[in-house]
Amino acid sequence: RSFSDADFEIRVNEFVRKADADPKWAESVIMTLVTKLMEKTKLDPLHPDYIKSTMVENNLKPLKKLFDMNNIPMTWTRIFNLISDENDVKDKSRGYSIEEIQKIRKFCDPMDDVMVILGACSGIRAGGFPLKWEHIHPIYLTDDGHYVWEHDEVTESVSEKFQIICGMLKIYADSNDEYFAFVTPEWLDAVEIYKEAWIRETNKIPRPE
Repeated sequence: RSFSDADFEIRVNEFVRKADADPKWAESVIMTLVTKLMEKTKLDPLHPDYIKSTMVENNLKPLKKLFDMNNIPMTWTRIFNLISDENDVKDKSRGYSIEEIQKIRKFCDPMDDVMVILGACSGIRAGGFPLKWEHIHPIYLTDDGHYVWEHDEVTESVSEKFQIICGMLKIYADSNDEYFAFVTPEWLDAVEIYKEAWIRETNKIPRPE
């Protein structure tokens, strides 16, 4: 049967109806699809049709979601067991060593230095790099073992008396994806150096927002 004249929605609805009527048939179709896709993982990595096993798994996720939302039973454990990463080309990349990061920093201006250390110590993605001053919270450890970080709690006496043990950043602030990340005191020092440089260049004090 040719589907050349059917749009995506028509094909999906028909697949769901047929799978609902005969789940075993749908399972065999998906297992055949996985088997065919896994054959591409065995190709030479330079071949235009080569794919990694993670791509096979990603192709299954929308199908699983589709069937789950329509209460169509499927033995997904059996299906996912067909996927193996034994033929994947291993990633030979690695993270920078501390010595390499220090060498990079020698060639950085204050802003670049902030970015390099942020990437090295926080673990956040590049999409989380845009920050406002109000998103940066130095964390102090008091003599009685309490942690203080809220802007209204960090008084002048706190900042002068107690030690900063780390910093907390609000990432993707005011969005559904908001979360907190932690940074080293070294990064906070780099931020202060950048702040001083920015004030010298603009003759302004940066606002929290």
